[in-house]
This record gives sequence, structure tokens and C-alpha cells, in this order.
Amino acid sequence: MYLQSVKKNYLDPLINLEINECKNLDDYSVKKLFPGIYRGVPASYLEFPFKTKVILGHTLKDHLGLSVMINKNINDSSRKLFTQAHELGHIIMHQDFLRESFLDFEKDINEANSDMLEHEANWFAANLILPVQVAYTHVMEKHTAKQIRFFTGLSVQSTLFRLKNILKKVYWFQEESLIEQIVKQYSNCNHMSEVESSELYKIFHEGYKLPHIDSPNARSLVNNNSDLFKKLNQNIKLEKVASNNVINNINDVQHIIGLLYN
Repeated sequence: MYLQSVKKNYLDPLINLEINECKNLDDYSVKKLFPGIYRGVPASYLEFPFKTKVILGHTLKDHLGLSVMINKNINDSSRKLFTQAHELGHIIMHQDFLRESFLDFEKDINEANSDMLEHEANWFAANLILPVQVAYTHVMEKHTAKQIRFFTGLSVQSTLFRLKNILKKVYWFQEESLIEQIVKQYSNCNHMSEVESSELYKIFHEGYKLPHIDSPNARSLVNNNSDLFKKLNQNIKLEKVASNNVINNINDVQHIIGLLYN
């Protein structure tokens, strides 16, 4: 509920602000938000060459107010953007924890330490830089992960991690090995034709907004003889609640699909 509130009150307005300025969703980019957005927080923003390359940035709250420092030695624009968005997440979500202290961002999105605050700030950054609808649009435009990086500024590694989360949260995939296989296949795509042939494209194209991957449409996306199809057929444990209905079997899924489209 907490993250849903953050998404509704902070993330979605920011995302919608940028979307409204785009002619097409694949033009979406928050790169121009930074560092100017910190002035509205308000927070001081500094880029300083840290002695270590391990720490990319930190946020500090003291008697002078909020300060964000970014390691000037970051030589990767994607990493810098993610760090800036990550520190903004700390400011929005974690001010109670910032008093007389600072929070560090040390590693990339899928390497963050186990600290919950760091995971939440990573969640904020990933959702801001690559919202679900933008990720969907890029895949539908047959863009590769490298092209998504070019448009959004999110690194290839973080893009792939984001796609894994979308498969989990939007399409409700439960089997980690299946998610890995789908995203790995997409990561190897170098051309539009390869993206169009990928399982990720098929899932996004045919199954978008379906309440669960175990719906008939989503299952039919994969070739009947493929390993993916066999794994999808095995993925019958429905663990989500939608429209106040507990999903227990395929009939429940079909019922909820009807509710969504009525």
C-alpha cells in the first residue's frame, strides 16, 4: 500500500507530466528533469569527484536542509541518470530516515544491497525512467534493449531487470526460470525482426492488460512444441487477487477478464 501511495501521489504525476509533452510514448524521457527538479523539492544539488568510485551518490539532511551529491567521476550517462532518480526517490520516500544522516546508492538496480530503503529508491528510479506503458510501447515498436537505453537513458542491464519485474507484476509470471528465459531471449535481439519473433513481444502484443498469464490468450502465444509452452502450462498456481476475487482456477481468470472488459 505504501508504494502504491507513492506511485499515485508522486510517480504518476511526474510520469504523466513527461508523457503529456511527448508526441509518442517512445519519445518519453526524464533526462531533462535532472538536475533542475531538485530545486523544486527544494534540495541543493552538487556534483563532486568522490575519492571512491563505489559510492555514486548520497542524500543528506541536516540543519541547512536537503543536499544531493552525485559522484562527478561517473562516466556513464545511464548510471548517472539512475543515480539522480534514485536519490530523488530517497527524498520523496525517506525523509524521516535522512535526519542528520545520509543514504548511499552504491550499485546498479539488480545489485543493490539488501537494505529496504535502497530497494525502494531503486524501484522509484526504475518506474520513473521506464514506466510500464513506455516499456510496452518500445517493445511494440520492436526496439531492442540497446535502443530503449538510447531513448530513455536506462542502462541495458537495468532495462532487462525492469522487464523481469513487469512480467512479474503486470503479467503475474511466477516461475523465475521462465522469466529469465524470456528476457534473455529478448536481450539477444539485435534487429526489429528478432524482437518481433521474441516471446516477450508476443506476450506484450497479445496479452497486454490480461489479469494473469494463465489466461487462454496468453498461453496460446507460445508454440505448442516449445519449452516455454510446457513451462507455461505448468505455471497454474494462481496466487493473485483481482477485482476482489480470489483466483483459484482458469474459470475464475475468464470471469475476471470479463469484468475488466465490461
